[in-house]
Amino acid sequence: MRFFDAHCDAVMRSYDGPFDFVGGDTQGHLDLPRLQAAGHCAQVFAVFAAASYYPDRDLTALAEGAIKTIDGWAAASGGRLRTARSADDVRAACTDGADHIAALIGLEGADPLQGRAENLVRFFELGVRLVIPAWDDNPFSGSSAGPGTGLTDEGIKLVETKIEALGMKCRIRSDMKASLAQGGLIGGLMGAASLPAEIAIGAIAAAATAGHQLATYNPDYEVLKDYVNKKLTVTYKK
Repeated sequence: MRFFDAHCDAVMRSYDGPFDFVGGDTQGHLDLPRLQAAGHCAQVFAVFAAASYYPDRDLTALAEGAIKTIDGWAAASGGRLRTARSADDVRAACTDGADHIAALIGLEGADPLQGRAENLVRFFELGVRLVIPAWDDNPFSGSSAGPGTGLTDEGIKLVETKIEALGMKCRIRSDMKASLAQGGLIGGLMGAASLPAEIAIGAIAAAATAGHQLATYNPDYEVLKDYVNKKLTVTYKK
């Protein structure tokens, strides 16, 4: 059996001192010898640079340095660790008989983008393939540690930029069935009026069968928001 692990903080061990990931160093979450011994085929490396955690540091430089460190580990591994830029790279590492581990790079919080969604392109070019918009409250989104606000306008741009950068399409619609059952179309629209503005717009558009769904015809994924039951469902459509 081979494993795909979706999170580790190993690269944080390199922020303020030496950390021998390739040769073996038990001070971190994991290292390459332990990954190989456990039978991993893919590992997501979290690049963590939250403003609340590192208030006096250049977050962009910190994140770029972390990515450079991961690339350096791959270069020093003799082919045992290879950075993955595509699904094919991961599949190659997870096939029977593969002799290497795929390293995927993710931003654990989008703070290094300095509040600008377009800065994601730079990190995508550096190899980032996974983004968590907010570890703590930031210009893109609230978080469980904050007051509970949702995506900001810039956060919505970030998600859309990410999707476009990966060559994917996304359709977002609202499930108003429960609202309609309780109060008809007008009741559903009135219920939506109490939601945050950006959510209410989406809910009303869905209830009225507005044209946004037509603009995203044939999506890869469909994200279904059910505001009444507070559920989010993601369905792969292909």
